[in-house]
Amino acid sequence: DDSVDDKGFAFEGTLTENGKEIREGSYRNINSSEIIGSFEGKKEEGLGVSRYNMSYYCSIEAVSWTSDGLLELKFVVNGDGSLGDLQNPSVSKITWDDEDFEEHESRPVKTTFTEEDFSRRIAGSLFYENVRADDNSITFTFGQGGYSEVHLDLPPN
Repeated sequence: DDSVDDKGFAFEGTLTENGKEIREGSYRNINSSEIIGSFEGKKEEGLGVSRYNMSYYCSIEAVSWTSDGLLELKFVVNGDGSLGDLQNPSVSKITWDDEDFEEHESRPVKTTFTEEDFSRRIAGSLFYENVRADDNSITFTFGQGGYSEVHLDLPPN
């Protein structure tokens, strides 16, 4: 089966292992059938995925509160290099609604990295301040543009 993303590309060959999705196969333009990439054994784990396409995606590994009241999102972003370097994590945003259903947006006040290869893989933490979601959920979007939103539940504060 092919799965088509919102950019008009199809992925062939989805597998699962112990309930986790593993993608192996090829990625092609559905209009021209041109193969533009291949994948072997990439696992997407965590709480949710903000995706640009099948080969560029950001997995949220954990969400927690720091002792000084910041919201910490631990992330891993991967890309195969076919579209160039990964986007800058420090411009990733979260949005939430308050008790009056007014939407708020925040960008990280601090970013730390445990892996920093902008050509293929970045891992680390994004820290946000003044997050006050009325329904205890937020929406995360990686980078400056093109990635999908992922809805995350906030831990108790």
